Amino acid sequence: MEYSTYLLLRVFKQETGKSIGEYIRIRRLAMAATLLLHSEKLISTIAFYFTFNYKKQSREPLKRYTTCLQKSIAK
Repeated sequence: MEYSTYLLLRVFKQETGKSIGEYIRIRRLAMAATLLLHSEKLISTIAFYFTFNYKKQSREPLKRYTTCLQKSIAK
């Protein structure tokens, strides 16, 4: 069965509650956060590896993401 782009985007959002772009950003941030926690690599190296162009671009979402993780773990 083939899906059109429109239908794929619509079904994905309906099933996950997130757009594909948002899902990809969250996955990249999760992988970057894991690497930050479990490696000795610099944040700039990790940002480059996960294709964040600027430190600020990676630092702010990562900060928000880890804050959300800390709050959910505390519950």
